[in-house]
Amino acid sequence: MDDSNSTPLDKLLLRLDIDRDKAAEKYIRLRDELANFLRLKNCPESEESADEALDRTANKIEKGEDVQNVRAYAFRVAKFVLLEKLREPHFGEITEDEERTLKARTYEVNERLECLERCMKKELNESERALISKYYEGEGRSKTDIKKALAEKFGLSMTALKLRALRIRERLEKCINHCVEKGIA
Repeated sequence: MDDSNSTPLDKLLLRLDIDRDKAAEKYIRLRDELANFLRLKNCPESEESADEALDRTANKIEKGEDVQNVRAYAFRVAKFVLLEKLREPHFGEITEDEERTLKARTYEVNERLECLERCMKKELNESERALISKYYEGEGRSKTDIKKALAEKFGLSMTALKLRALRIRERLEKCINHCVEKGIA
């Protein structure tokens, strides 16, 4: 595919899978998961909000954002879309105090996400980034299957994998907290 003529959606699909048909299937599955997540969170217009989250994700990828885990990134974006939808007047009026609190929380989340991305690049090598990104993917049975595949890929027992992920997470948390405290993001 000629990169100069590709759309944000094309770039998102390419990140999901190199095979166009598989990428389309993954996109539809991700969209359904996002819509279900948003529906469970009582998001008005959950289908449209899922589309919005995927559009924003695609635009970030097109602008060169280093998105290691498209699914996790799309869910983070969906959470922001949810916050925005919940603030809309048709959903219910909020007081000025609630507005300030919501803005403060949104700022804190954004700051921590920026620090997370910075720390992932700064503190972890490519192998560690891949491991920790995959380690927290999925839910239920698929999460277990992902962890088993990771353990096999890295030649580790499940316990050793859990310990390695814990150590990586501790390093990231320390870096993130330092980043937030110093206002580096």
